[in-house]
Amino acid sequence: MRFFQNILRFLCGSPSHSWLTRYSVNVGWNLAAGASGFLTVVLVGRIHGTGALGYFALAQSLLVYGEVFTHWGFGAYAITHVTPRPRMLANMVRNVIRLRIPMALSAYLILCALTGFVPALRGAFGMTAIMGLVVFVRAVCPVWTAQALHQSGVFMAMNYSAACLTLPLMGLAYLVTPNLHGVAVAILVANLIPLLGTWIWLRIQTRTQDLGSLPAPAPRALLREASPIGFTRLFRGLSFSLDLTLVGLFLSDEEIGHYTAAYKVFLFMLSLVIAYFILLFPRMAASAARSRQELLAEFRGSLIRIAPWVLAACLVVWALAPPFIRMVFGPDFLPAVPALRWLQAVVLATVVHSHCHQLMLVLGKQKLDMVLTFVAGVSHILLKAFLIPRLGLIGAAVGGAIAEVGLVLAYVWFIRRMLATPLSSIPLAENNPTSCSP
Repeated sequence: MRFFQNILRFLCGSPSHSWLTRYSVNVGWNLAAGASGFLTVVLVGRIHGTGALGYFALAQSLLVYGEVFTHWGFGAYAITHVTPRPRMLANMVRNVIRLRIPMALSAYLILCALTGFVPALRGAFGMTAIMGLVVFVRAVCPVWTAQALHQSGVFMAMNYSAACLTLPLMGLAYLVTPNLHGVAVAILVANLIPLLGTWIWLRIQTRTQDLGSLPAPAPRALLREASPIGFTRLFRGLSFSLDLTLVGLFLSDEEIGHYTAAYKVFLFMLSLVIAYFILLFPRMAASAARSRQELLAEFRGSLIRIAPWVLAACLVVWALAPPFIRMVFGPDFLPAVPALRWLQAVVLATVVHSHCHQLMLVLGKQKLDMVLTFVAGVSHILLKAFLIPRLGLIGAAVGGAIAEVGLVLAYVWFIRRMLATPLSSIPLAENNPTSCSP
């Protein structure tokens, strides 16, 4: 156990470290997972071609949606109760798992039914049937407990280590069977390893402190209270996770593969943006605790600080998209270039949206933020479903750009209305535990 603790301290940092050091560890895990996921897609595309890559990415996209459905906000709600009362942790873990297992079973059956009976998705059935088992692994993995106990490094390590382990396990799978089903098995095994690590870590915590002497909310109450969080996450997940599913419903296998190349580059860029906001949110919260004027100065200063760099990066990607796609994925993927260029508008809009989202949280406007997120998710689906049959794979990128720009304009309009009133009348949420995650 001591050896395991030393490994975790090396990989995850310690709660006694400064916030900058701990968040730097978080950023490192985020970037490592993003890079590993990106390289995994490149490897699949290089070895198996555009059609196989499209079905592989489709199965991954459906799996993400299945995980969102399985989690359903139970962990987030549990954190708000366990953080101030850690002695109820063990009972809360049991109740969360009791609820997650039937959610995971429902998600798995839905994913298999979609890929088994919808003709356009049938090519992804085998991979989905194997990779879909990950929802059961995630259902019984109480990784949220690390966040509840202020162990953010452990939380990030257990969350993202599966993505980092996938690439070497893929190499081993290719030695046994050089097909995509072996890759799916590698992804499943990569998720089993952090599951084991999480339970070992949790066992260590229960031996060193009292984490089981208080009762937790009953499963029925937990389901009722966590459902609003689940619906919010569900519709935000729809904004991006259904891109490949919608492309698969309307376009050919080759076009799915082409869009996958652009989509994975976009997701990697998005992970770099998210890394910045992991660092920004504590600064926003600290500024809010000191004064409202300092909060607004931090908000404006951050926009001025990061926006030119992101704009420059997007312009570089826009200009170098053809040689980059040719070099990384091969000349067969050049039709992905227009979609990748349109997705740069989504990256830029995400930067502004994330600033507004964090400002909403510290201003205590979580319900308004939820409504805007819901409307944006529906807009993504409707716009993409309308544009993809008419514009091809570019329609998915154009629909996403329009929806995100609309979301940003709505945020700006509401924020301007809020700030038109005296700042002293706007309550801050610095003591709300649910507003402390970026």
